[in-house]
Amino acid sequence: VHDRCGRPVRPQLACAGCGALVGARDTAAERAPGYAAERNAPPRRRRRSHRGDQPSEQTLPYSETMALLGERWITVIVAAAFLRTRRFVEFERTLGVPPTLLTQRLRTLVQLGVLRRAPSGARPGVHEYRLTEKGLAFFPVMVLVARWANRWMPTPAGPPVRISHPASGAVLEPVLACDACGEALQRVELHVAAPGPVPRLKRPDGVSSA
Repeated sequence: VHDRCGRPVRPQLACAGCGALVGARDTAAERAPGYAAERNAPPRRRRRSHRGDQPSEQTLPYSETMALLGERWITVIVAAAFLRTRRFVEFERTLGVPPTLLTQRLRTLVQLGVLRRAPSGARPGVHEYRLTEKGLAFFPVMVLVARWANRWMPTPAGPPVRISHPASGAVLEPVLACDACGEALQRVELHVAAPGPVPRLKRPDGVSSA
């Protein structure tokens, strides 16, 4: 609940510069010169645990979401898709991922409904992988993860990806906004409440409104 307006809140991604809500289609992204995406998926430093030691879909909360964030190559592939990488050979060349592994991860993303495989309009006989509406809706998560990483775990060469907001003419500074009042959300101005009916608020004239 947003304390400033008293309403239950569904956070929405917004541009701190102009206050407008933003999605993947409202932004432009480009890789930094010399950026190597495979650095975001370093080799594992220990063996995989036995399958029986891994949490199952029944015990893992938000299993589909964790499939996108909890598997190193899937996360990198989704990030590349937001950078408009579409063809198999482009994913392979840009990310340096082995072909067999790439085939498996792309198949998983199609099964999850995050990517769709469709014929290329420009090259007959070639297929592309494009983000679905479900995949595009993951954009705020990716942007906020990148913002956190840029601040708390910066790379010596600086941010690997630059995301701009053409409407404001500047680099996107993402914030979460309240969907009820539009104000930028601050952690200290939020509290968790048990599910229940929407509270009735007092208008300045003293009349209650839902």
